[in-house]
Amino acid sequence: MATETKEAKKARQTSLLKHKRTYLAGPIEHVSEKDAMKWRDQATDRLHKFGVKVFDPCKSIEDNIHQQRKYITELKNARRFDALRYKMKRVVRQDLRCIDLVDFVVVYMPPGVQSTGTLHELIQADREYKPTLLVCEDLTKLPDWIFGILPTHYMFESFDLLFEYLELVDSGYIQDDMRWQFLEFE
Repeated sequence: MATETKEAKKARQTSLLKHKRTYLAGPIEHVSEKDAMKWRDQATDRLHKFGVKVFDPCKSIEDNIHQQRKYITELKNARRFDALRYKMKRVVRQDLRCIDLVDFVVVYMPPGVQSTGTLHELIQADREYKPTLLVCEDLTKLPDWIFGILPTHYMFESFDLLFEYLELVDSGYIQDDMRWQFLEFE
């Protein structure tokens, strides 16, 4: 059996995030379409530089975000709650399935914005013991409950701080965190 050279081992360890998958959790319902998509587009560009594959729920919506929001509002206004439940059940299932498939989750929780879906995704990712990385510009505005769920070293007050952390993960510097799993498949 051939032994791995130091150079080969270092090269293998310096891009640990390459080919990993992430899901972008954040509000869609109580923010503008622009706000729902802008941070996701910017994060996606930065994640692609690591070689990370991104699941963006705004991009996976069957129609488009504008049409979906309009349809949901129409269902609510018409009090067609069974149809709304059917539609939302599909959305919830699809988004939580994405959580099942990814290696880590990036969560954006802007202060003061209610987002039940985001919270559900955060809890699901934590229950699956995945690195669940939360960005909130003012951590003092987070619901207290979140501090009982997520480790504080997964909480960041800016996307720049999040990406500094991801650079450390990618380089292999962060190794004592059992949530990060770097499995290799043939």
